Amino acid sequence: MDNLRVLLVEDHDPSRLLLFNYLQKSRHLLVWACKNTLDAHTWMTQNGTPDLVILDWNLPLLHGADFIDRLRGSGLYSQVPVLLISGDQPDNNMLAHLDHPLTEFLQKPYDLDQLDASIQHLTAVAA
Repeated sequence: MDNLRVLLVEDHDPSRLLLFNYLQKSRHLLVWACKNTLDAHTWMTQNGTPDLVILDWNLPLLHGADFIDRLRGSGLYSQVPVLLISGDQPDNNMLAHLDHPLTEFLQKPYDLDQLDASIQHLTAVAA
């Protein structure tokens, strides 16, 4: 799992900082953090395809669902694994986006072991 390029998209500053620090320091991943999906898109345009996107579902500017639709609809990013995180229970819209082998969901608050297992599973499926 070392040296994976992870793009973290989370608008809640404390959550983004905690997750960023955990992934970078404890899991030794290369992590870039964005506050919204527009910044994430800009990062991907400038830096290339990440190995994994960890995406909050409820984001300002462009909702997580719309961001996933754009990823899956593009030729360049369609196979990027996405780990959705949200404090909400999955609704029909979220469930429809989870019906893809490269997308998983973790409900906040999540256990770090669950987070690690999801990262390992998604990156193994994508390889």
